[in-house]
Amino acid sequence: MQVSASSLAQRVTLSKSNTPLKAIFKELKAQTGYNFFYTDNLLDNVGPVSINVRNSDLADVLELIFSGQQLDYLIRDKTVIVKAATVTRQNIISGFVGDKKDRKALPMVTVAIKGTKSSVQTDQNGKFTISVPSGAKALEFRYLGYKTIEIPITVNADYTIYMEEDQRVLNETVITGIFDRKSGSFSGAARTLTGVELKKVSSNNVFAAVAALDPAFRIVPNNVAGGNINQLPEIQMRGQNSFPNLTGQLSGNPNAPLFILDGFEVSLQRIVDLDMNLISSITLLKDASATAIYGSRGANGIMVVTTVVPQAGKIQVTFNNDFRFTTPDLSVYNLLDAKDKLNFEQRAGVYAGGSNQQQNKLDVLYNERYKAMVSGVNTDWLALPVQNGYSNRSSLYLQGGDETIRYGLQFSGDMASGVMKGQTRNNYSGQFDLNYVVKKFQFSNSIRIFQNKANESPYGNFSEYVTMNPYWAPYDENGKAKKMLEDYRIDNTVYSQTSPVYDATLNSVNSSKYFGLSNNLTVRYTASSAFYLESRLSLNKQNSAADQFYSAEDSRFSEITDLNRKGSYTVRNENTGSYQSLTTANLNLSYGPHQIFSNIGFDIRNSNSEYYSITAEGFPYDRLDNLLFATQYQANGRPTGDESTVRSLGLIYSGSYTYDNRFLADVSFRRDGSSQYGSKKRFGTFWSTGIGWNIHNEKFFRKGDVVNRLKIRASYGPTGSQNLPAYASQFRYNFGTSTSYYGELGSTLIGLGNEKLSWQNVYKGNIGADVVLFKEKLDLRVDFYRENTRNALTTISLAPSTGFTSYSENLGQLQNTGFEFSMRYKILENAANGLLWSVNVNGSTNKNILKEISNKLKASNDIANNANTDQVVPNVLFQEGESLNTIYVVRSLGVDPATGSELYLTKNGEKTFTWNAVDKVAFGIAQPKWNGNFGSNFMYKGFDLNLIFNYQFGGQLYNQTLIDRVESVDPAFNVDRRAFDLGWSGPGDVSRYTRIGTSTADTRLTSRFVQDDNNLTLSSASIGYNFFRRAFLKKIGMRSMQVTAITNDLFRISSIQIERGTSNPFARTYSLSLRVGF
Repeated sequence: MQVSASSLAQRVTLSKSNTPLKAIFKELKAQTGYNFFYTDNLLDNVGPVSINVRNSDLADVLELIFSGQQLDYLIRDKTVIVKAATVTRQNIISGFVGDKKDRKALPMVTVAIKGTKSSVQTDQNGKFTISVPSGAKALEFRYLGYKTIEIPITVNADYTIYMEEDQRVLNETVITGIFDRKSGSFSGAARTLTGVELKKVSSNNVFAAVAALDPAFRIVPNNVAGGNINQLPEIQMRGQNSFPNLTGQLSGNPNAPLFILDGFEVSLQRIVDLDMNLISSITLLKDASATAIYGSRGANGIMVVTTVVPQAGKIQVTFNNDFRFTTPDLSVYNLLDAKDKLNFEQRAGVYAGGSNQQQNKLDVLYNERYKAMVSGVNTDWLALPVQNGYSNRSSLYLQGGDETIRYGLQFSGDMASGVMKGQTRNNYSGQFDLNYVVKKFQFSNSIRIFQNKANESPYGNFSEYVTMNPYWAPYDENGKAKKMLEDYRIDNTVYSQTSPVYDATLNSVNSSKYFGLSNNLTVRYTASSAFYLESRLSLNKQNSAADQFYSAEDSRFSEITDLNRKGSYTVRNENTGSYQSLTTANLNLSYGPHQIFSNIGFDIRNSNSEYYSITAEGFPYDRLDNLLFATQYQANGRPTGDESTVRSLGLIYSGSYTYDNRFLADVSFRRDGSSQYGSKKRFGTFWSTGIGWNIHNEKFFRKGDVVNRLKIRASYGPTGSQNLPAYASQFRYNFGTSTSYYGELGSTLIGLGNEKLSWQNVYKGNIGADVVLFKEKLDLRVDFYRENTRNALTTISLAPSTGFTSYSENLGQLQNTGFEFSMRYKILENAANGLLWSVNVNGSTNKNILKEISNKLKASNDIANNANTDQVVPNVLFQEGESLNTIYVVRSLGVDPATGSELYLTKNGEKTFTWNAVDKVAFGIAQPKWNGNFGSNFMYKGFDLNLIFNYQFGGQLYNQTLIDRVESVDPAFNVDRRAFDLGWSGPGDVSRYTRIGTSTADTRLTSRFVQDDNNLTLSSASIGYNFFRRAFLKKIGMRSMQVTAITNDLFRISSIQIERGTSNPFARTYSLSLRVGF
């Protein structure tokens, strides 16, 4: 069409379906003030118009309503003059446009003739008809959130087009694992992260990448395991909704979120070992509207992982290689050297004898150690068990096919080594995906094979090396590891010390492995563009094994004289299997401003596992490391094992209604049944309701560029949790020869059942807002939530007098309250030049309190205190009104300068020198008040620079280092340098520490060592370059190439000096990633 005005400043929002053109003119006049001039007979043969635009230029709107109408127009001042179009010979082309992923119809797709301004939009059934003038070369298909497609015009008059989602706007789609929803019409709290975003943060740690991008997702620090690559992390989403695991019998971490991989529940281990190159997106489901569809499994939030699916087209091959280099972080250790250590020992009284004879012996011992020191022995024991780790992961992905059949084939291998010598973890996986479409049926099958082999370091526990004295030499003059670091016999007194380095040279085994197979099948029948049926089936099988062998020469057997007891071998084998099935019926209707989505379905799940474990002892030679060479079972031991079977089923309904893309409503209902609960409480009901309002689509927000999007939403409903043993509700008996009586077999009750054991319900309330401002420069998302746990489940320890060790029951109520925000601002943006510079910040605050606890749970406090006999490490206690993470200690007034003893306050506020467990009070919370990230991203012509910092502040921590390595140390072993001054030295001395010496009593739990824990960490720094569309790529046969360098945890600033990674040091990671496409 010929237009006399090329652009207009007026903005128009219009949503009409099958509306006469005259009515469209009237609406446009009301919004813009423009008059429309035409003759009545000119519109006699003009068809109705369907249009849906938001905040668009008037010129663009006119092009849409006149397209395909055989009309033309021109603009004079503020008048639109309508006239008949010039008649040319045209062809009529019709067709269908659908979603490439699910084959569903896509309404409102713009179908344009390339090189002209003629276009139409598809109807509610995805169909279109367009008049094409002679000489036209191609059609262009455009739709928000999808990649634009250009199709050559051929003699074919009927086109079928499938459009693919654009990964750049994938975060506008909420993937729940059961159905997908556009975020604009969803009232739930959810966050979607693309695989590209995750790979910018970390090349191998998916959880660290998610935690750096979303503040609600948190990896709980483990100061013991540190950077052990074989240790599973503890994950929380929006804090804690369950009691902690008091007995070790709960099913894993009771506050862990549910993990969904391609629509099916998987273990934490599967996600840890998943190749990140396979991840297409990760969606975090947080509130009731988002999680209620999972019913009894959604209380702790849900992490939905979607892997890449094969794409149609010529065969494409993608190769990824991630090389990682890790270094141990030993900066938190500050130990004494050989000279200072001997000086410290002298002043601490290590060489002070009670008699002349004893003093002579200790003088000889000191002289031997002094000679070693002056001869140059100053061993850096921290360096002996650690290494710089080198890891490499390679993956190859092949895909191809057409619109009828598509296939994908993947192979991956990841060979990782930790920062402890000999620590390895190797993962291998293969996957074959096949998608087949025949008429209205779509079949998708994915078969996956995965294997893992892991070895722990033969050097053992890192903390053992921290205590070794620097004047001990680990190797002799020939470089051979010493068995004994010192072995003196002085007047019939033996002074000896074994070497952990020698143990590492022995033939020991501490390994584990597993092999698994899973097959996921999906069948979809699309009855119409508005209705489809889908059924999914997942079959899983896994075998795991673990072996531990310790030589008879190992120092752990040094005190054993019986050769039949020296050397041990423990073997454990476990087999697990499961099947899951989900069948749904899905309806998606659109009529004018109304849009309805409805989903109903049912699922069944069955999982079983069994294991056995055997420990044998008595191995004559360390090379005979097979169980067959054992002399006997472990003394007073025998083979052990167990089995479990869990069955569950559920009925699901989920529906949503959207009016004019302004008002939103969601509702979900689920009825679950599980074999884990008592016979009287087998079934539970879970539901949610949510509402939303797209304020930006209201008339009063249609003008201006300040507010581009403003959506408020709210939801409420209960979800549940199933983190408890398979048979927690059942009475269990032991049947065998150990219970025989006069030759007859008998049984004993070993498990105390609870037929009233009920579902744990978490009532989730959430209010949030999504805001986009200033021409889409500023994105802001905020959420406030409150979650109340009723009938909270836990397994508590019982007094020995009951005859049972533990018991599962619903014992209280918890409240979890929090606020989270996420903000990004684009400082510079020029899409034509590939320029984008943005800054971002996010954060969350969370607090949980015990609203109500039962008398049984209150009584468990006494059991916990009695079990913690030393009272040097905080133990879990429960008090109404306090947090689950509260630190309980006895309040301290410090070290008395006159006596050197610690002065305490009782619960009643009285001063005393006597420590008593009954005086323990709440004194700090071991959880940051605020946790979040901030950073910046800069992209320019293929270059990509990304920085992310993590901050945590407002929490407290009990500084165990000040107990174990400073005040309550054994001076015979190495200590933290803060112990060098020996603490309190005499009357009148003001010191933070009590007297440090050979007879120092262990310091019990005291408020002196509760410290503020504030941290700042450079979580990720990356730089990359994308060689996209570089000419040389085509010359060498490549489709794409990208190189990225990343470093993780490069530095950390903390307000507290504490040894971290006491069993295995934390690591700094440097990686280089290469991605090549052919």
